[in-house]
Amino acid sequence: MRRDSPGRGLRSTTVRNGLQSLRPNPLLERAAAAYTTSLLVGRFLSHHGDFAGHPHSSTPVGRQRQIMYLLKPKFDQLGVAGAHGTPLDPNRPDGVTVAAEFGFRRVR
Repeated sequence: MRRDSPGRGLRSTTVRNGLQSLRPNPLLERAAAAYTTSLLVGRFLSHHGDFAGHPHSSTPVGRQRQIMYLLKPKFDQLGVAGAHGTPLDPNRPDGVTVAAEFGFRRVR
């Protein structure tokens, strides 16, 4: 994760508020980037969409399962990605769309 990424601020906020620290995770970053692209391609803004740009076709839990990740109440990993543009008005050059994926991987 780059030093100036949105995830950096989120991670420091969780620690400052006494919550468990979130570690960057490359798989979750790729999932966040894929979902950001999906929002822009599908021109929707929702938690309930898939990686292919279809709104109302999946949930955050469904997307986590698709990349073989487990969601737990005590997330300890984070992936954040952003892209220029807005899903609802692609002609706005000043917009940015950001997605965050939180996860926990069970050790076997």
